[in-house]
Amino acid sequence: MAAGLPSEAGLPAADGPPGALILVPGLAFDRGGRRLGRGGGYYDRFLSKRGNPASGGKRGMYAVGLCMECQLVKRVPAGRDDQNMDGVLTEKGLLIFGNFHYTVDHGTN
Repeated sequence: MAAGLPSEAGLPAADGPPGALILVPGLAFDRGGRRLGRGGGYYDRFLSKRGNPASGGKRGMYAVGLCMECQLVKRVPAGRDDQNMDGVLTEKGLLIFGNFHYTVDHGTN
């Protein structure tokens, strides 16, 4: 575990309404949804608890990486426990991976 990061017991619950967005920072992302973090695995452990929206995961929350366009690279190395993003948002737009279908319910109130 990287210094200064909470232990597994210190992770917040990955709980929210179905379709909620989790905004995830990173050092780099690729067009396959892979993310390069800082090596502590904090976000990967947290995101592994959210379920997979594309396959009907019970929590169904979407992970969207945030970065500048210059942080998109050809390929990010990925390990067994790395969690892919459902999309990446840059200053130039939103890249969508897999079955990421997000709609906004503005309600009638």
